[in-house]
Amino acid sequence: MDLNAEQKRIAFQTPKGHALLKGVAGSGKTTVGIYRIPFLLSNYCFGRDEAILLVTYTKTLIRYMARLYEKVSSTEGKSFESLFGTPERKVEIRTIDSLVYQSYRAYARRKNMKFEIGVKNTEALSIVSEGAEKLKKRFPEVTFLDQCNTPRDYRVAPN
Repeated sequence: MDLNAEQKRIAFQTPKGHALLKGVAGSGKTTVGIYRIPFLLSNYCFGRDEAILLVTYTKTLIRYMARLYEKVSSTEGKSFESLFGTPERKVEIRTIDSLVYQSYRAYARRKNMKFEIGVKNTEALSIVSEGAEKLKKRFPEVTFLDQCNTPRDYRVAPN
C-alpha cells in the first residue's frame, strides 16, 4: 500500500498538537492515519504518559483500521514496537460516541448524578411504531417494511 506525495506529507509531518484530518470519502484519510501511528510512536511518543488517540465514527471503521494496521505492519516489514513499549499500550482507537459517553459518565460520577441516556426499548419501539404509522398516512404511495419481516426483538405489539 503506497501513499501519494500529499498523503506522505501529512502522515510524516512534525506534530503540532491535536490534528483533525478531513477529506472526501475515499481520499485516504484512514490510510494516512494508520501510517501516522508508527511514525508518531517511533519519533515522538517516548514518555510514559504520551499516547495516540485516533477518533472515528463507527465500530466497523475501527475494525477496518485494525486490519489495515496489520496489513501495513506486515507489508512494510515493521513491527511498530519501540524500546519504550508496544503500540497497544500507547494507541487507542475510539468512536466519537464512546468518548462523549465516557466523558458524560465521568461527569455524572463527579457530580454524583444518576442520569439515564435514552429511553427503554419498549418505549423506543412504541415511538418508532407511532412514527411509522404517521408516515404511512402521509405518504401512502411509499411501501413500508411489514412488521412480520422485522426481527422479533424490534417488533411492537399491535394496539
